[in-house]
Amino acid sequence: MYNLYAALKRRMSNRMGNLMDRHVNDFIDYLSSEKKMAQNSLEAYKRDVLEFAEIIREKQGLALSEASNTEVVAYLLKLKNDGKSAATVNRKVASLRAFYNYLTSRKIIADNPTVNIKSPKIERKNIEYLTIEEVD
Repeated sequence: MYNLYAALKRRMSNRMGNLMDRHVNDFIDYLSSEKKMAQNSLEAYKRDVLEFAEIIREKQGLALSEASNTEVVAYLLKLKNDGKSAATVNRKVASLRAFYNYLTSRKIIADNPTVNIKSPKIERKNIEYLTIEEVD
């Protein structure tokens, strides 16, 4: 019985995954046409969302539409533990937040799993300016 349940869950997750892949492409089209994003930004957003999708599909057998706040937080902790910079993590958070905002605004999903996610603080370096004497 368990094997049948696991097989059905995998099949449904694969179907949801295929549907979500279409939604990812629609999201990228939206960013391109409505938000006029640059090509490099579009590629980064798509890469970030698909990376998250792959991780939750492999680890929990979930589609993007099934992700909860717990999966998002676990993903962000993984990025931090992998040594990713705060700037990289912030971009990935922004990508996921924009994607889930897009899905909720179109009523594709009911709850946005990124709602209470805060971006990590980026440490600002002090800028040292040259004095007039140092320039001469």
